[in-house]
Amino acid sequence: MARDRVQADYVVFPPGPADAEALGRVHVTAWRQTYPGLLPPDYLARMSPERHARRFVLSLSNAQASNVTLAPAGNMSARRFYERLDGVAEPERREPGPGGGAVFGVAYRWPDIASLTEG
Repeated sequence: MARDRVQADYVVFPPGPADAEALGRVHVTAWRQTYPGLLPPDYLARMSPERHARRFVLSLSNAQASNVTLAPAGNMSARRFYERLDGVAEPERREPGPGGGAVFGVAYRWPDIASLTEG
């Protein structure tokens, strides 16, 4: 994708470690609002914004090209979004899900992850 042809009324910056607290809060809130009836209620209740914030701090402090972003295999909107950002899809894979179930997802890698932060 040629980035110089993209026009938007907003700019999205990649998150950094300082964004971890807000990301943890949004992550847990989104899961609790999205997955009732799909995930066990006790699993959703145990989710901790603080714990997720600590995970975000670690992952955002150590961003590398080997990091992947998972998109649900059937979520074509998310997949198209990642591909517009030059994400390279790997073959569909099965990931362990909550309660012993499975989630089918597609991992996306960025060959040049630094390009996501360049203006």
